[in-house]
Amino acid sequence: MRFLFQQEKCSGDLGNISTCIILQVKQAIQKAKLELSFELQRLPTEEEIISRVGISPERYHDVMKTSKSVYSLNSRHIVTQEEFINGISDIDGVGGDKRRQPALIRLALDDVVHILTALIISI
Repeated sequence: MRFLFQQEKCSGDLGNISTCIILQVKQAIQKAKLELSFELQRLPTEEEIISRVGISPERYHDVMKTSKSVYSLNSRHIVTQEEFINGISDIDGVGGDKRRQPALIRLALDDVVHILTALIISI
């Protein structure tokens, strides 16, 4: 099974078409997971799913990122009712290694850019 975009199912402006494509890829991934689980009698690996759907690993990961729920740091844990922001801490503390900070900031910015790019693509 190779993913084949079905243009007739999508209409409207570019944002609607982009969202429609993302939804079609998500559906193809879910279908591949179900089929592979049945065939293999176990959960399939990402590589097996990617191969079945016929998309690039980057595209797979971008689509899967759009599937994840987004939570506010001010929302509360369902059991403890503690705000999620309270669970975030600086593991290096006040006297941490200052030489690592630019690299960590660069990694964090790369993550933000990647997430925003995926969101823009999905819009």
